[in-house]
Amino acid sequence: MIGIEDDSLLALINDNNNVIGSVSFSEYKKNPRKYKVLFIRVILLSEEKEFIFSTESFFDGSMYDTPYSTILKLGEDYETAFERLSKALPSVDMRFLLRYYKKSEKYDFAVCFYFAQQKIEEVKKYQEGVVLYPSEIGTDDVMGNDILFEEIDFIKKHIIPNLNLDINGNKA
Repeated sequence: MIGIEDDSLLALINDNNNVIGSVSFSEYKKNPRKYKVLFIRVILLSEEKEFIFSTESFFDGSMYDTPYSTILKLGEDYETAFERLSKALPSVDMRFLLRYYKKSEKYDFAVCFYFAQQKIEEVKKYQEGVVLYPSEIGTDDVMGNDILFEEIDFIKKHIIPNLNLDINGNKA
């Protein structure tokens, strides 16, 4: 989690995305379903269309997740949180994909979901413990979480087939 420490105060939001209070990250981790927060998440693909994951997952029970995520802090606006995350991905063009809401027995949050590509050599300069998975993998082969699985499926269905298309829509 980029820029979030146990004593960080997270902004709590309501269903209208208004900040309504705060909670420390350490308290949030004890019962994330109790608090609604705003996540910014970036799924990164290598130049070979491999998913770039990390073994340092915030989500309980997950072995892998994107290393590029953060939560909106109290007193911070969206642009500031996005800038904090962007500093972890220098020289990368992040593309906004969608905003979605995830409410389950474990979590309740809003997600601003981004996609980016970067050469693996560049990733390794700034991030330790990265794990590469070919984009052909099924989610049964990744020990992640349902949030990551849904994002993988979205990227595989809507993004990867359209990468490297020429102007006529033919694969380059």
